[in-house]
Amino acid sequence: MPDSSNTLGEAPDTEARRVALSLSVSEAHAARIAATLTGAMAELRQQPCVETFEFSEKPDGTTRRFRIALGVRDMAESDANPLDGLAAEMGADPHVTASTAQCRAKPANPAPPAQKVPAFWKRWTVSMIAVYPALIGLVYGLSPVTANMPKPISLFIVALLLTGLNARYLVPFLNRHLQGWLFK
Repeated sequence: MPDSSNTLGEAPDTEARRVALSLSVSEAHAARIAATLTGAMAELRQQPCVETFEFSEKPDGTTRRFRIALGVRDMAESDANPLDGLAAEMGADPHVTASTAQCRAKPANPAPPAQKVPAFWKRWTVSMIAVYPALIGLVYGLSPVTANMPKPISLFIVALLLTGLNARYLVPFLNRHLQGWLFK
């Protein structure tokens, strides 16, 4: 019989979970327990709810520690731990100390929190406040340099400087300072 059974963390009813079984066995009986675990692990891998499977074995002085960890999907908190039967079987052996644990699994790629987007007209207004004065300043400021250039090249230079200026400085500055109004 297992000497301890722990449920770690709280989780909604049908969330992915991790369950684990830890065994501590005297070295004299480790080979027999390892053989029993080999058959049990083959059965565990066949269960449709088992997504991931980990096994480790570690000598620890006069004892040997075995650990089986499963990633289980569609397991409600009230469902039986798939390792409970094996833990009961192993715990019945007087040379084995067994314990099980169960916890909520962390999702592999959690979804980022939804971000609120300001209304279109507010974003458009901020863009106009950023673009128009900068455009006028660049056109007049660069006119001595671009006066003798073909119009498409002079417009390209203005557009290049304007987009860089807006993307790096003006729009972030305005978004920071108008944040209260934008998200109202």
